[in-house]
Amino acid sequence: MKNALFVVVMVIGMVTLAGCKEETKSKEWFKAHPKETVEIYNKCQQSGEESDNCKNAKWSYQLIEAKRMAGLPTGL
Repeated sequence: MKNALFVVVMVIGMVTLAGCKEETKSKEWFKAHPKETVEIYNKCQQSGEESDNCKNAKWSYQLIEAKRMAGLPTGL
């Protein structure tokens, strides 16, 4: 009985933690939100995180930098 209770508690805990995961934003979302892109990109660079959000933010950040270097508006 103790083992069954332990398993139930563990499953509930894992489901709860899985629900706390940050929503993954698309490349298009980051492209449309340049200020948030820079913030998230910088946070990812500092932490070394390699989440999907970090990868998408990096993709968008590189577009922002390419526009900046070409003298085009970046939306910042």
